[in-house]
Amino acid sequence: MWVALACLALGVAAMALVGGVRASIQHGIDDQRRALLGGDLAVEGPDPLPDAVRDVLERAGGRVSASVRMRSMLYAARPDGKADRMLVEVQGVDGGWPLVGGVTLGPEGTVSAGLGVGDGLLADPLVADRLHLGVGAEVRLGGWPLRYRAAMEATPDGGGISLAPRVVVALPALRRAGLIRPGMLATWSLRVVLPGGDRERRVRGLEGELARRFPEAGWQVHDSRDAAVQVSHLVTELGQFMALLGLTALSLGGLGVSAGVSSWMAGRRRMMAVLSSLGASSGVIVTMMGGQIALLCGAGVVAGVIVGAGGAAVLARVSGAVLPVVVAPGAIVGSGGLAGVVGVLTAVLFALPAVLRGVSVPPASLFRDDVGVRGARPGVIRGVVVAVGLVLLAVVIGTAQDRRIAVGFVVSVALVFVLFGVIGRGVQGGAGVLARGRVGIVRLGLAVLARRGGAEGALVPRLVLGLGMGLSGLAIVWLVEGGLQTQFRAAMPRTAPSFYFVDIQPSDLERFEAVVGAHSGVRDVRTLPSMRTRVVSVNGVAAERVVASARTRWALKGDHGLTIEPVPVPGTDIVAGRWWGAEYAGAPLLSMDARLAEGWGVKVGDGLVLNVLGRDVAFRVANLRRVQWQSLRMNFAFVASPGMLSHAPHTELATFRTDGVAAHDADILADVTDALPGVTGIRVADVLRVLSGLVDKLALALSALAGVMLVSGILVLVSTVLAARRQRRAEGAILRALGASDRQLWGIWVIEFAVVGVAAGGGAAVCGVALADLVMREVLYVSMPFMPGRVVLVISGALVVMFAVGLVSLRAMVRARPAALLRGR
Repeated sequence: MWVALACLALGVAAMALVGGVRASIQHGIDDQRRALLGGDLAVEGPDPLPDAVRDVLERAGGRVSASVRMRSMLYAARPDGKADRMLVEVQGVDGGWPLVGGVTLGPEGTVSAGLGVGDGLLADPLVADRLHLGVGAEVRLGGWPLRYRAAMEATPDGGGISLAPRVVVALPALRRAGLIRPGMLATWSLRVVLPGGDRERRVRGLEGELARRFPEAGWQVHDSRDAAVQVSHLVTELGQFMALLGLTALSLGGLGVSAGVSSWMAGRRRMMAVLSSLGASSGVIVTMMGGQIALLCGAGVVAGVIVGAGGAAVLARVSGAVLPVVVAPGAIVGSGGLAGVVGVLTAVLFALPAVLRGVSVPPASLFRDDVGVRGARPGVIRGVVVAVGLVLLAVVIGTAQDRRIAVGFVVSVALVFVLFGVIGRGVQGGAGVLARGRVGIVRLGLAVLARRGGAEGALVPRLVLGLGMGLSGLAIVWLVEGGLQTQFRAAMPRTAPSFYFVDIQPSDLERFEAVVGAHSGVRDVRTLPSMRTRVVSVNGVAAERVVASARTRWALKGDHGLTIEPVPVPGTDIVAGRWWGAEYAGAPLLSMDARLAEGWGVKVGDGLVLNVLGRDVAFRVANLRRVQWQSLRMNFAFVASPGMLSHAPHTELATFRTDGVAAHDADILADVTDALPGVTGIRVADVLRVLSGLVDKLALALSALAGVMLVSGILVLVSTVLAARRQRRAEGAILRALGASDRQLWGIWVIEFAVVGVAAGGGAAVCGVALADLVMREVLYVSMPFMPGRVVLVISGALVVMFAVGLVSLRAMVRARPAALLRGR
């Protein structure tokens, strides 16, 4: 039973751990939505918001604060006269910031003192660490000198996910630094805090008034429900995925419980037969045996809840250090309780049939070791199992974040159970047929595979099911992890640019090209105009109401890049329609990504309305392109024809390749940003290094999950093998009495384990490939690469695990002697 309890505890701990971390972080987000948004309502747009919007907010009685966010380069002088520089996300704020919450500064201080009279800078602690800044150190943002005043250890309105550390300066400092220019990539916002009660109703009314007053504005209006939506979505998706894996581990634990309880009941068969012969009713025996098993399984569930909740508390605190929320450890209790309930129902579901089969033991078993079990009627067992199973399904699906995914998971697990049940029965039946035409060790080995079993039931199907389920979970996680690694490496082309430079003013383009051209290693320089746009409607349907596929819905929200190209660049893959002429100056035409068009149901000739620079522009789709985003070249989902947008305010975006030597790249970055302080340079190799680290961390997490699956599968296998040790000892003793040698006994069981290992491993490989491909395509939206090596390793791993567990368990069985069997030992 200790193996069965370990299976159960492991599954419950996995559920409690995953659910506890997710619930804690989500609870923290829910409690801090106002602070994460920075107010009760936020209005955001790519351009400065008009005073009329501020007037509406102030007339509602609210306190208003304006801010702007952008990316730029921050410089810090070194003792050798050179400068360190890093990419930062800059937030320019007015005197009213922050409206909600507070800013924790280290060393202690106030925001007003930190920003001073416009020459102060507050920064994420990472900035001070990377640039070796001390309090009072001079830095440059753009071309403007500032003083580093303090590190921001906690801030409001930080609910988004940023690719760069954050610094805060006063809005006038950004203007003096020359960073606020037409066409720059920035997000302007006005936040408001409403006084008094009934805040939610007043926020709804204010949203309605803004919609009525500015019906065609290209702004986004957010309330506290939208706060930290990126973090919340990430936590929900990852939590759902991890919770399903926890349920998988718990399902494997149920198999271990079934095998363990069957073995435990078989070991007490004689005691129950004695009680029955002395007049004990089935009810008394059920109460006695069921109570003992309930106490043992309860101990396993409690141990799992304690371990999982403890781990969740630790991970929640770690997550709170890297996510823009303060976690709520109290939420872990509810999640642990849910894991405990699911664990109890799982234990009942898998243990009850074994108990019902074992309690009705006839007194004749006092004189015979295996008489078959009269037990409860099969219909009664099936009815009880179905009832408990329905309750468990209701709990699992009813508490899931996404019930559609939960139902799909339950169906997948049921299909896998059925598949391995069919494989096990097929191996058993096929071995019986093949044994008839064989002689010697092969015949005996096949006959052992074909045995129907005794009180514990048929052994081979249970071995195939236990090992196959465990390896299937391992294969799915391992193949997904390998697929992600393979896709990431394959998506990094050798022709990728070395640098991206953004926010280049058209008037500075000539100087930029001169500075870059002075370096001999630079080649393939390409520049394009860049503007911000947002989808307003598709074929007359508002963007928020467009029926889009799951993988393209993201593009209907937020801002995107838009460029103008008279002629298609070399390598453009046009799949429908045709490009406009180089001299075209008619009505606005649009080229868009073919995958987006497919997801939105758009075809050539359809109409899209995009908001460009605060103005709605109607486009007709002229052609569809197959965009290779993984090329890392300058790709735009939307490309406009020249004409009315050609002279609109914009910035230039530039890419080029270098020889890849880090020192040479550093010199290029220094020369460009020194000559043009307002330009932001991004070295692609640095970005890829960060992405590679993230992928490696994800791979490590998935490998850990694969390890949990493997351990669960091994425990189930051990439990199943140990449950049949009496049967195997009896077989060994009988064969020994008939003259079998140790070598022959080992040969018989090697045949059995080899066949079971190949069958379970092959089934696991098929299930792993099918379900991993489903996850890659429907969840991660990437194709599943061909990885025959990992498939072979899954089958090989099945054989290794089967033989390792089998050899350890068979040592005592080979030593069994006929005299021991006759004495009932």
